[in-house]
Amino acid sequence: MEVLSLVGGSLLFATFDLLLKKLDGYLSGQLRNSKEEVRVQVESWKTLLLKIITVLKYVEDNQVNKQFVESCFDDLRNLAYDMEDLLEEFAIDATRSKLIAKSKASTSKGQKVKSSLKSLFRSQAKPNGQSNSMVNHLNVILQRIVREMSIFGLSDLAMGADISSRKDAFRYESEFLRDPMCGRDSDKRAILDRLLEDGGTLEQDFVIPIVGMGGLGKTTLARLIYNDEKLNGRFDLKAWVCVFNMFDVAQITEWILEVVTKERHELENFALLQEKLKVELSGHKFLLVLDDVWDMEYGQWDVLKRPFMSGALGSKIIVTTRNMNVGKMMRGDDGVYNLELLQDDACWPLFTQSALGIGNFDVHPKLQDVGEKLVKRCNRLPLALKTLGGVLQGKLYREEWENVLNSEIWRSSNDNRGIFPTLRLSYNCLPVHLKRCFAYCALFPKGYEVDKEKLVLLWMAEGLLQQQSHEKKQLEEEIGHQYFKELLSRSLFQQSSGVQSQFIMHDLLKDLAVDIAGEIYYNLELSMGDEKLKKARHWSFTPKCHFDLSNQILHDFLPSLKCLRVLSLCGYKISKLPDCFENLKYIRYIDLSGTRINCIPESVGSLLFLQTLLLSGCGELAKFPTTIGNLIDLYYLDITDTPSLKGMPLGISNLKNLVKLSTFIVGEASGMMRLSDLKYLSQLQGRLSIVNLKNVLDVQDAKEADLDKIHGLEKLVLEWTTSNNDRDELVPEIQVLNWLKPHSNLKSFKISCYGGKTFPNWVCDPLLFLNLSSMELSNCKRCTLLPSLGLLPVLEKLIIKGMWAIKAIGSEFYGGQDCFPSLEELVFENMLNWKEWTSPTGSEGEFPFLRRLVIKNCPKLGQLPNKLSSLKELDVRGCNVMVLKSMGDCILLASLKIEKISGLT
Repeated sequence: MEVLSLVGGSLLFATFDLLLKKLDGYLSGQLRNSKEEVRVQVESWKTLLLKIITVLKYVEDNQVNKQFVESCFDDLRNLAYDMEDLLEEFAIDATRSKLIAKSKASTSKGQKVKSSLKSLFRSQAKPNGQSNSMVNHLNVILQRIVREMSIFGLSDLAMGADISSRKDAFRYESEFLRDPMCGRDSDKRAILDRLLEDGGTLEQDFVIPIVGMGGLGKTTLARLIYNDEKLNGRFDLKAWVCVFNMFDVAQITEWILEVVTKERHELENFALLQEKLKVELSGHKFLLVLDDVWDMEYGQWDVLKRPFMSGALGSKIIVTTRNMNVGKMMRGDDGVYNLELLQDDACWPLFTQSALGIGNFDVHPKLQDVGEKLVKRCNRLPLALKTLGGVLQGKLYREEWENVLNSEIWRSSNDNRGIFPTLRLSYNCLPVHLKRCFAYCALFPKGYEVDKEKLVLLWMAEGLLQQQSHEKKQLEEEIGHQYFKELLSRSLFQQSSGVQSQFIMHDLLKDLAVDIAGEIYYNLELSMGDEKLKKARHWSFTPKCHFDLSNQILHDFLPSLKCLRVLSLCGYKISKLPDCFENLKYIRYIDLSGTRINCIPESVGSLLFLQTLLLSGCGELAKFPTTIGNLIDLYYLDITDTPSLKGMPLGISNLKNLVKLSTFIVGEASGMMRLSDLKYLSQLQGRLSIVNLKNVLDVQDAKEADLDKIHGLEKLVLEWTTSNNDRDELVPEIQVLNWLKPHSNLKSFKISCYGGKTFPNWVCDPLLFLNLSSMELSNCKRCTLLPSLGLLPVLEKLIIKGMWAIKAIGSEFYGGQDCFPSLEELVFENMLNWKEWTSPTGSEGEFPFLRRLVIKNCPKLGQLPNKLSSLKELDVRGCNVMVLKSMGDCILLASLKIEKISGLT
């Protein structure tokens, strides 16, 4: 119970602080014009909440009267969640009434809309008696808490204290995002040397186990080695798999295969899985990291490693584990790399870099003696040093450091290594707005790679992101990304070794999140029992493999979840959802990505507060609900890779809060959005793909789309059709493209399957593309002349592929002598008739900063340009040997990959 008081009480304060902010938001927003009795009731709750928050803050700051928190813990927790539910109930009622009122019109069509809306919302209406019952229930709990405050002598404090508690200033500095790894240089060199060895036999020398206790930095060290430049070009394949405490040979084999092939495999037969992996690795020199292996028997390892034997000599496997027996089983006593505690002289720079942004105390000498004592508390553990340093970020007064040194958490912990009290301090010292965001991560299993974008959307759905009144108005998603940066800067997340947007939480920090969250967050992997499940407000289950969820379970279970905010069925084998969403009106987030559904239930249109609808990879999805125009709060709609969808319903043009739309499908039938309807979505931001442009029947539609007025777009894809370009043009495609000029804020641009023979001049306009760093021209098979892309001032990456009609590339491509001033990566692929590549006349260096050049399946190309002096990586496949013979002086070349070169003997 001691820890509950220290940490659980802190979470309670964060919960009530957030609830008060929401209550203020409702009073000034959705409830502004609600019934008088509703506003009076909510105002009275606000007064009592202020008293409770004052007491919780006093208890947290002074670590006194902790018995009050213990006594009222269940009441306080239930009060916060039940009041939030009822506030949303009031807000939904007010929004619903407003929407129906707006639909009134004198025309018969307006009457029809009004009738439709009333019918849709009729089953949602809650009887007044039920609302009144919930109000009475909350009032009883509130009075009970007030009595407890009196018993513990806290009433006077609640009545007279200043409730304007100090606001934690948000602070984020980019230098804190660096992942310092001080004192491990010798470890890194030693393991790199072993990786670069090609001698010995494959079976004896290819495993390098890194063994050490939790918090030593095994994963961080492995990640730094995995990404080291010295390994560039040394391995044909690289893969990273987090194993954690579940050593299922079949499942791990499937994960490795997915990482290697970059696609999912639903092979139920384990033998077929192993054979497929064996084929993929055969003859290739690979580097595999098996991260965080807890336990394993020899028989399991013997089966798992069989496909690895097909790899080329020099292949390596790095294994990180806390279990010395695992390391010895894989490699024997001599082959294990035992990671030790940091040396004393390495602890200082790691701690001060995290706390002060510099490697010593030279600028802040008055903090040094306190810092020395804090460093000793960390017992030379890197994770403890980094997280404790994160606690002290932005704290430059000696008193603040002494408060951390003298915190009661050090005395309350039975852990003698210094790691758990340090981690608890890192949580307690979080600004209040971050505490529930951190606790929310208790829902994810250990070793789970969290996608940053999705996590922010989940926080948003749970109402954890709050606009600060003194700040300029921001999108909730922007606030969420700031929150995430703050947690990352405090070392509470680590960058994944795979996808750049994915992050992982150290398993000790995950344990802390579970402890903090208590019974509120229930993760099925933890097997906490039915009693705790009854008290849970958040529930999650993350299957380790593709999971078949029966329609019967969904139809029986889903309608009962009346308070559901988030529904994620991503990847489940389901084909139909029950049409029950009118009873699930609190839902703000639905993720059906990768399922087999063919339609969205009509009742989804009743979800007035739905913010996120993710449908990517739903290959059988053929239509939206006709009620989609009612989703007035919809912020993000993802329909990437949904080939069965043939257009966008007209109602989407009414969604004024829609900021993220993955794909705009130009419809081929009446009743669907035309390209010109894009003008109603000028608020869009981020990435947008406009597909099926072949369906544009009138150039005027392209002109009226006003694409250049969508200022928030950073990534744009224009796609005509994936079918053969030998098609009749109903409208000249160059005329359509001519009117689709984007705004100058664009950073990434792709044109695919365009059927014109040339491109409009704006495609290479340096004044338009002042911010463009990436461009791709793909499968424009009729095009005979490339635009002058060498004029683009900040273009760093250029991909040109599938341009079958291109025979020569010369001066028209460069646009002048001082061309491609920023280009670092250039890719040509599937240029089947390309024969000649010449340099611009008089140019001193047409690619002054080009680092990587890839040429694939260009069988007729005869030679490369002469001036590629900055090139570091060359990848040539499916070409003529003359390409290699024409290489000039590439003195910086560090990596050369060649494959299927005709004429090479």
